[in-house]
Amino acid sequence: MPPRIYILGDSISLGYTPEVATLLANRAIVTHNPGNAMFSAFGRRSLPDWLGSSRYDVIHFNWGIWDLHRLQPSADPLEPSVNAFLREGVRRTTPEQYAANLEAIIAILKNTGAKLIWATTTPLRDNGELCCIPVEVVHYNSVAHRIMTAHHIPINDLYSRALPELDRLLSPDGCHFTADGYRYLGACVAGEIAKVL
Repeated sequence: MPPRIYILGDSISLGYTPEVATLLANRAIVTHNPGNAMFSAFGRRSLPDWLGSSRYDVIHFNWGIWDLHRLQPSADPLEPSVNAFLREGVRRTTPEQYAANLEAIIAILKNTGAKLIWATTTPLRDNGELCCIPVEVVHYNSVAHRIMTAHHIPINDLYSRALPELDRLLSPDGCHFTADGYRYLGACVAGEIAKVL
């Protein structure tokens, strides 16, 4: 039975997963959680269902962009509706909440026995329509870095890898990537997974 790889994350990971599957086709079975993993509290709540009784050899995971979303002050931060987005609103997830959610997620994932790899949140570029503040990615990545280091979880620094290539790889929406961008990220992810297979 070839190794089983599980990728957890938002639409960025959905974009690069097919490339990972292609690059590792002769070495592993690559799958992604159902749909978009959105924000960390949603992932924390959904992980038991997503994992089920399946066995995985490697889990590559990330949460971040949805945690950075700014929402209307009256919005429920656990409700994923984009209708609540507001550029000048309040954070969906504070750094303290983000840290707590990541700790809970790690506890769940460690129980699977899989080798874990954390992916940093990719860069954003404000095009005037983003409902999050691009510079905050660095802060949330630093929160995650501290936690992953404490748990001895390898970090796939997609932020640093994508940043020098951003003009070429980022789509006009300032968040998602072009087809070339997803191929580039997919190669970065496949390379890190291959190291632990």
